[in-house]
Amino acid sequence: MTSIKHHYLPIFYLGNFTNEENNNQLIAFDMLAWKEEGKNPISRPNIKNLGCENNLYTIYIEGFARDSFEKILDKDKYVDVYKAIVENKMLNSEEDLIQLLFFIALTIARNPKTKEIFWPDFVEKWGNRNLTDIEENLYPMFIQHHTDFWFYELYNGQITFVTPEDNSQYLICCDFPVSFEWRRNGEGPGLYEITMPLSFNLGVHWSKRKSPSVICRSKFLNSDRVNVFNHKTFRSFTRFVYFPPDMMEDDIEPIIEIMEIPWDSSGLFD
Repeated sequence: MTSIKHHYLPIFYLGNFTNEENNNQLIAFDMLAWKEEGKNPISRPNIKNLGCENNLYTIYIEGFARDSFEKILDKDKYVDVYKAIVENKMLNSEEDLIQLLFFIALTIARNPKTKEIFWPDFVEKWGNRNLTDIEENLYPMFIQHHTDFWFYELYNGQITFVTPEDNSQYLICCDFPVSFEWRRNGEGPGLYEITMPLSFNLGVHWSKRKSPSVICRSKFLNSDRVNVFNHKTFRSFTRFVYFPPDMMEDDIEPIIEIMEIPWDSSGLFD
């Protein structure tokens, strides 16, 4: 049976980190190859070949194409809203906010890392309740379950759009671009925050809402805070870290070495 390439990082998302002038390529740094002597960790793949796995969403339901689930995922109206947010660096309505939060939640839910962690328990719980005896057909339900969970969690928070104030700086991306971090909250219980790059010059930071009247705000990042944002993204990678296609390759390994050093980022987004 012919395999089908399915994207967990949509092409429209990765397209915001490159352009047609660079043949829609990114610099992909392979962290596994980097740690093996004699292997070149740097490649320049087309974004169509990034953020994907064979048969990730394949379903076996009579009357449906095997790749129909992926097509449903990326036909939602959040695609147009996302593109407008990246271009304008702002939200135009609460509906835009809902679509952005849905996309972030879906990005978490459809990533193979999420499946690796939660899939066995999900199959054990729901497999015997489903009418199909084919395990793969549970995956759409799995993605819907985790998307709903994260959407409602994110909806009760505040987002900040962040942009490097220096145009020569950029936000990196990786194969699991959503970063989670627990933060201390004085003597009380800890809080967690989420960051995600939306393009090389726009990211989003989420935290529990501090003011009921403030849902979204914007902030410029100085050099130190850009580095902190990138470090958060770097810590989430599964295997690949993505850099701008016009970056000098000799500059990448020193950045990776710095990113591997543990950082204390508490309070930098207050």
